[in-house]
Formats: sequence, structure tokens, C-alpha cells
Amino acid sequence: MVRKSVKKAVQLLGNLKTIISENDEAKETVWIPDLQGNTAIDLLLIAIRISSHDVYTHSRDIAAELPTLLMKLLREILRSATPVDMKRQNKKGQSFLHVLLDMGDKNKKKFTREAFILQAVQVLLDHQADVNALDSTGSTPLDVTLKHLDKGQVLYKKCADFLIKRGATRRCTTAGNNSFLTALKHQPPSPQSSLLHGISNLRIKNETRKLRSCPKRHKENAQRLTNPSTDVLVVGKYRYSNQFVIGTGAFSSVFIAIKDEFVDSKTGIIECRAYALKRLEKAKINPQEIKREVTTLLKISGECENIIKCHEAEEDPSFQYLCLDLMDGDLNEFVNNDRANKVIMKDPLIHGQIAKEIIDGLTYLHEKKFIHRDLKPGNILYTTDPTLHFKIADFGLTKNLSTSCTMTSTRGSGVAMAPGSRCWMAPELVSMTSREHTEQSDVFALGLVLHYLLTLGKHPFASKSEEPPHVIERKIVDMQIHFDRALGQEATSFLMVLLTKDPSKRPPAAYLKQHPFLWSESKKIEFLKAVGDQPEAVNPGNFPFLTLEKSLQTTNTGRRVEIVSWDQDIDELYDEMTRAWRQKKYRTDEAIDLLRFIRNAYVHKQERTPEARKYLDENVFLRVHPSLVLDVFGVVQKLGLDDDRSNIREALSLDT
Repeated sequence: MVRKSVKKAVQLLGNLKTIISENDEAKETVWIPDLQGNTAIDLLLIAIRISSHDVYTHSRDIAAELPTLLMKLLREILRSATPVDMKRQNKKGQSFLHVLLDMGDKNKKKFTREAFILQAVQVLLDHQADVNALDSTGSTPLDVTLKHLDKGQVLYKKCADFLIKRGATRRCTTAGNNSFLTALKHQPPSPQSSLLHGISNLRIKNETRKLRSCPKRHKENAQRLTNPSTDVLVVGKYRYSNQFVIGTGAFSSVFIAIKDEFVDSKTGIIECRAYALKRLEKAKINPQEIKREVTTLLKISGECENIIKCHEAEEDPSFQYLCLDLMDGDLNEFVNNDRANKVIMKDPLIHGQIAKEIIDGLTYLHEKKFIHRDLKPGNILYTTDPTLHFKIADFGLTKNLSTSCTMTSTRGSGVAMAPGSRCWMAPELVSMTSREHTEQSDVFALGLVLHYLLTLGKHPFASKSEEPPHVIERKIVDMQIHFDRALGQEATSFLMVLLTKDPSKRPPAAYLKQHPFLWSESKKIEFLKAVGDQPEAVNPGNFPFLTLEKSLQTTNTGRRVEIVSWDQDIDELYDEMTRAWRQKKYRTDEAIDLLRFIRNAYVHKQERTPEARKYLDENVFLRVHPSLVLDVFGVVQKLGLDDDRSNIREALSLDT
């Protein structure tokens, strides 16, 4: 009878695995809990535990198939599990690890198939099961493990070994637990207990650490890592805890970590510095992708301050570790952080400075023949320690143009398309007219990111705050752009250059800082002075065709001054200068005369009254005529004066 029922169960489980692997809707149903709060995962884990007991003494040949198939089904379901899914608990507060490891107080059965239990524990840990979850009694999975030692000491020692390796701690202290750990601390290490023994000794070793460098935001948690009583994981010279996660992705997590830098010879105190430790799960990522990210980071690290630096790479059988600069957060968090972005609110010019830092990072990357391929707010990191500073991060999808390697991904229908993140890709990639990223597609993504920054959280292709991804992507393909009204004329003009649909019309990253939006006010004034010093402006009567004058008059500024004379907004300064030089005449309805006036005002600044000098120090012309620099720059480019006139070329070459 047992043989027949087990055979039927094996057949049914095989059918179920096929349905789940081929049907997305079926995958979603496995996370629906029953009345006790148990999901299909909980029931699978219970079945794995029960099928590992010595209960099938007369049908082991068939019964061995059952836990094997249960394990396959568990792996299949967990393939689509999210970090939130892995934190689910039933109505008893039991996490998946609790359910698997808790035999119950009255259960005295012995395990004959320990390998399946260990496999299940490893699968759960590989999918980021919460090793420190508390059930309704306040017990962690490690507490449960130590509680049942007498029912399978070898098995539960190995389970404890796995859990402690992933940062598990104890909350309940019973005599049995303490005596077990005490014994481990004094026994010689064996192959089965070496890890547990090593970590136990690490926790009781009398070492004093001092944190000497850490961003203020993370200092409290980094300080805890120096405390000997804190449960830590050790990778090389780095100490971290699963408690202090600062970022998560589909296949990786980032933790606060401290590194033992050196020991003070007099005091014996270990000096530490804080870092970000990125942990990539080998089981979930193509080895080539891991190799690409590590290789890329090591090649580009340390030469550009706007690229996140990789200090070292470590690995163990389960994970690849990258030690990175510790930053405050990413651009998503920044635009929603009042304490962080209040700096921008106080000084709008910082917008341009931040944009230049991100552009510098991308320019450096392109100069090194790399394409990022995944620029988005989550991959732009910032720190406020000691000053506001931004860096480009996450090079998991980066491509080296000097090699022939390519990478494609599938989404939705399974049609091959370029890798990247939804809503942050160029139109040619979204529409799949191209499946290859280019430097120009990086520039388009940069435009999306900078609009998000300059508007503190708005996407240029989303007309409202919550827009479905497929709608945003359709608007990207159709170029239905929505520039925020709060953006100034220079910012809007700059973003239009980056977000043009034709890739060939997007300028290289190295040229982007030539746009007036990214100029300092002093450079803008020097540029206006240089144009106002041209012969056509100084002696317009000597140039009968007046190409420069006519072109300037067709701009927004030119049309405006035809209606409202440009002297009206600076009447005090205008009156003072025209009184001093009565022979100098200005046509107040001509833009070219405004430029000559600006040139003369600054050249003779020291001759002006304190009130007039104050106007000039405050760059009053930029306030009164907000489109002036942009208009003049457009005319200069159109006429080719940026190449032909040395003083204009010199002004444009000034450091921004």
C-alpha cells in the first residue's frame, strides 16, 4: 500500500513540476497562503523533512524518488522568488527555515536521508532566506537547530554550520545550546565543525577595533561591526553582517563592511575603515557576467573620481565579493531625501555641478572603450561626506568595445533584445530596431537620468508619477516627451540635445560640457564679453551685411528687446554708463548693442560706482535676460564663429 501511494505521489509531483515550469500563472499561485498562513513552499519543506525520515523501510527504492522530486520542485518554484517572498512567515511566525528544521518536541524519528535536508537548507540560503527571522516564541532558525541536536547531531551540526556562515545568531539561550557551543569552542577543529569552531572563536577573541573612516550616515552600524559581541561574517580582511544591508538586487546584495587596515604597535588596537561589500550569488549569475563586472571594475578603478572604485575582489564557493567605496545612497534615494537635496534647493547651481560629475564619469568610461548599458538612477551613487559627490556604479552589464563579446537578454515574449532596465533605455533599443548598445544609447540614458535629477524624481516620458512601464516605453519610442515646466531654458535645451531620437545627432559624452547649461556664470559673462568685442558689435556701420547682428535679432532675446528696450531693466546702470561716455551710443532695441554694452560694463567695472559694481558682481544680465547666453551661443555656432574668432574660441575653452 505504501509502495503504491508513494508511486502515485511521484507521478503527481512530476506533473506539477511541469505545469509550474511552463505556466506563469501557476507560478504565482504557489505564493497564496492557506488558512494557517502556509504557502506551497512551506508544504514542500514539510514534505521534504517527512520524506527524509526512516518511515519507508519496505519501499526505499521507490521512496528515494520522492525527496529527489520534491527538491526539484522546490528549486523550480524558488527560481521566481523575490527577496520579499523569501521573508514570508506563517501564522506561527515561522520562516521557511523554521518550517524545515523544526521537528516538533514530540517527534523522535531519526533521519536516514540527511543529504536532502542539507540540500534544502542550502537552496533556501542561496535564495536569501532570512537566517535571523524570529518565530512566535522568539526563536531564530539557529535556536531551532541547536534545540534538536539530540535527534540528529551530525545533521544539525552541519545545519548550524551553514546558518552561522550566513550570519545567523541566537536569541534563545538554553542550557543545551550553551553547552553545545562551549564544547565547540574547546574541541579541536574537524572537517565537520571547522567553520563553526572558527566563527565561535572569532566572537570570543579579545580584539579591540577602532573605526577611523566612515561616512556619517553609516557610522553607527559600521561602529557595531567593531564590537566583539556583534555576529559577523569574515571575508579576507573584511567583516560584515547580514543585518546591515544597504542595497539589494535580483542577484546581489550590498553590505556595510569594515576592513582591518593596520594594528597600532603600541596599543594593539586594530584600525578599521568602512567599505561597501557587494556580494554576488554565483548560483544565480552566469560566470561570464561575474567575470565581466570584476574585470571591468579593476580596469577602470582609481583613475576617475566619478566612477565607483573597486578596492579588492574576494570569493568563496557560493559568492563573489567586491569591495567598493561606501556611499550614502543612490539617486532614487537622493531625490526623495529632504536632508540631502536641501543643498540643491539652497543653491540651484549645484544641479549643473552634479550633472558635470556624472558626465565626467561617463566620458571617462567611453574614453576607456566601455559602454555602461544600464545607466539609471539606481546606478548613480552619492555621498555627502565630506561634500556632495556623485559616482557611476554597477558595471554588471558593461561592454568592452575593444572586444567582440556581446550580450542579449529576453523579456516578456522571449524575443532577444539588448540588456538594460525598463524605462531607462534609448528608443532604438526599446523598439528593437537595434539590439546593440552604443555610446549614443548611453548618452540618451544619461539624458533620462539627468532629467530625473534636475526635476527631483520626474521621468521625461511619464506624464504622471505612476505610469506603467509599457506606457513609458511606448512614449520613448514615439518621443512623446514631457519636459518639466520648472526646468529653465538652458536645462531644457541641454536635455533636448541628449534626448534626440536620432542616435547620430547625440553628441559624444566628451562634448556635453560645451553646452551653456553646464557653464559657470563667470564663463557665461566672458563669452558674452567676447562676442560683444567683435568688430560687428564695436562698429556695426562698417559691416554692411551685418550677418551677426541680423542673426542675433531673430533670437528670443532679439525679439524681446524690439518690444521692450533692454535698458529698461538696468536703467540705473545704463544711465550711469551713458552719462560717463556721452559719445557712446547704444541702440536699446538691438541685441548686438546689448552685448557691446555688457562688454564695456565689465571692462570698465572699476570705474563704476559701488552700486553699479554690485550689479555686475551679481551678473545682473543673466537674471534679466535668461535666454541670452543660449541665444548667442546658438548664433555663434550657426555662423561658425567659435572656430573663426580667437577671442570667442578662448572664452569657450575656459574651464567650466
